Amino acid sequence: MKNRLLSLTFLITILALGLSSCNGDIFLKPFKISPDSGEVGPEQKDLFIKISGDEWSVTGIRYYDDAGWTVPVSDSGVIEIQTAFTEMSVYRQSDGLEIHLNSYVGKEPGYLSFIVDNGYEGLEANVSVLPTSEYNLEILDVSYVLNQWSGYPDEDLTRTVITYSYPEGLLEPTYFIFSELDDMPQLYRFEPWDEDDVFAARVFNSGLSVPIPSYGPFVDKKYNGWVMAGKAAVLTTNRQEVLTPYLPPMPAAVELPAGCPLKVSLLCNYESVALDCTIKAVNPLTGTTETVAGRLRMLVPMEFASEVKL
Repeated sequence: MKNRLLSLTFLITILALGLSSCNGDIFLKPFKISPDSGEVGPEQKDLFIKISGDEWSVTGIRYYDDAGWTVPVSDSGVIEIQTAFTEMSVYRQSDGLEIHLNSYVGKEPGYLSFIVDNGYEGLEANVSVLPTSEYNLEILDVSYVLNQWSGYPDEDLTRTVITYSYPEGLLEPTYFIFSELDDMPQLYRFEPWDEDDVFAARVFNSGLSVPIPSYGPFVDKKYNGWVMAGKAAVLTTNRQEVLTPYLPPMPAAVELPAGCPLKVSLLCNYESVALDCTIKAVNPLTGTTETVAGRLRMLVPMEFASEVKL
C-alpha cells in the first residue's frame, strides 16, 4: 500500500510539472539566442546564430561601416546588406540566422546588430565584421584656388606663445624684446563640399600626406599671399597643426617698469583663410580615377604683439 501511494505521488508530481510547461496544451519552448555575439571576416565568412523558441521575427536590424548606419530591408527570409564597402546576407532558417559575408573593403571593423522578438521579449545579438581587403586609396593630384581671406572671423584667435614672469619685480626699468622664432603652428582642416559623398569622405579623412600651401602677406606677395613651398600635411576633417616658418615680424621692444611684480607675454594673432581644394584619387573599389572637391580652411599666424601685465 505504501509503495502504491509513493508511485501515485510521483505520477502526480510529473503531471504537474508537465502542465506547468504548457499553455492551452501547447508546449512553450525556451526563447534563447546563441551566441549573442560573434565575428565574420576573411578567415570565417559564415556565422550561424541559433534561435530556440516558437514564433519569432527579426526586428531592429542595423549595420555600420564607413558609409554610416544602414537599415537593411528584409525580403522573403533574406536580408541583403549592401553599402559602398560591404556585401553581406542574412538568411532566416527555421532554427536561427545564417550570416554570410561576401566582402568588406575597409580599415576598421563594421558592426551588425539585430533584435529577435517573439512577441513577449526581445533578444539582441551583435556581430563584428572584419575587412576582407584593405582600402588602399591613391592620391594623384591636389590643387588649390584662393576662396576667401579672413572669411570666418568667429574662428580667428589669439594664442599666448611665451610668458616671462618677474614676481619680485625689476630693479630698474628696461626695454624688453622677444627673440626671433623659427616657426609657429598653423592650424588646418579639410572639408568636402558634398558631405553625403562617401568616397569624398574617405578621401578627406584618409590620413594620407598631401602638399598644402603656406599663407600670409609675408610669404610671397607675387603669389597673392600664398605659395606652395613644399609643406605637407595629412588629409583630415579634424583640426590639426603643421609648423610654418613664414612668420610675421616680431613686435617692437616694450618698456618694463621697475619695482612691481609683472609678466610680459608674446601673443600671436591668427586669422582664418579658405582655399578651394580639388583632389584626384583612384577609387580602390572601382579602379577608376575620381575627382572630389572641397576646401582647405587654415588659421595662420598674422601678427605678433607684446602684452605686459602688472
